[in-house]
Amino acid sequence: MKKLIVLLTIVSVVFVMGISALAAPGGFVESPSNNGAPTLVAEDSDVGVTVTAYRDRVGKLSADQISVFESAYKSVVGYTDVSSMNPELPKAANKVKVDPADLAVSDIFFVTVEGKSSAKASVKSNTFHNFVALVRYDGSAWSVVDSELKDETTVSFTASSGIYAIVVSTGATPQQSKKGCFGSIEGAGVLCIAATAVIATAFVFEGKKKEQI
Repeated sequence: MKKLIVLLTIVSVVFVMGISALAAPGGFVESPSNNGAPTLVAEDSDVGVTVTAYRDRVGKLSADQISVFESAYKSVVGYTDVSSMNPELPKAANKVKVDPADLAVSDIFFVTVEGKSSAKASVKSNTFHNFVALVRYDGSAWSVVDSELKDETTVSFTASSGIYAIVVSTGATPQQSKKGCFGSIEGAGVLCIAATAVIATAFVFEGKKKEQI
């Protein structure tokens, strides 16, 4: 009897592990069904833009939109190496000093633009932490979208109706450029330090001139 219980326990553990493996989100950090829709920043977005989370697709999107949305989800799940989703992603990772092998998708959402082909959109979510790139799905492939990281959790871009995903670093923190300085954080640091040194030298020189007078 004891042997039977042990055997059943082992089988149960293996079964649960198998389910977990099947439920693994592939290229996702975690299942997008856990995420609500990113918040649309109204003051920085055009009228007529709405955002729908993957978990809210049924009842909010048409059958065709749901089909493409689910296709995009399956596409991400199929990637063990997210950097291979698009040739520009490794470049985007290198630009912010992170390892392309550490890229993953933290969120996926559907943007609807009413009354025009494109519109200004600004979206905010905690899933945007360690942002590297915004990508868009065209029904068969992913492309990198020009976007601006306004702060750690807000991304602005020109949107057209379709599916977008957020690519983040699961390793090192991306070294995004800082406002007020130029280039990457390292380059900006050098420029800002140099500027500070020039200003400080000017103050010292001016002080010495006054002492001499």
